[in-house]
This record gives sequence, C-alpha cells and structure tokens, in this order.
Amino acid sequence: MALTIESGEEDNPSWWLESRYMVYPDMKSNSGILMTLGKGAKYIASNKQKLNTKISTEDKLVVIYALMAQV
Repeated sequence: MALTIESGEEDNPSWWLESRYMVYPDMKSNSGILMTLGKGAKYIASNKQKLNTKISTEDKLVVIYALMAQV
C-alpha cells in the first residue's frame, strides 16, 4: 500500500484549529488541529487541554495559544 501525495489547486498549507468545550468528566476540553496541503489532510492531532475554562470563548483562546507553536 502506497501513500500518494498530490498537489491541488492551491499549494499553500491551510491550518484549522478546533475545540470541544467541557467534553471530559473533569470538565476539561478537547483541542484539535488539521493541516491540508493540496488534496487531503497532511497533519492531524487531537489532545485533552491542560486547563479548565469558564466559557467556550476562553476555550478557543487556549486552543490558539497551545497549538500555534505547531503551525
């Protein structure tokens, strides 16, 4: 089985950050990151956040702060 990577219409990478607010029993959220380049996803990661947040807007800021180093 071979992995084929093709170029799409756009050769610039696109990054997507996402969070799900308070999905764990200890009230912590989940963070996710996705990078696309051409056709299909090239990098995907998901993890449990280390901080508890009070509102979902604050949760989004935690995601940006935590995952921007990977971007």
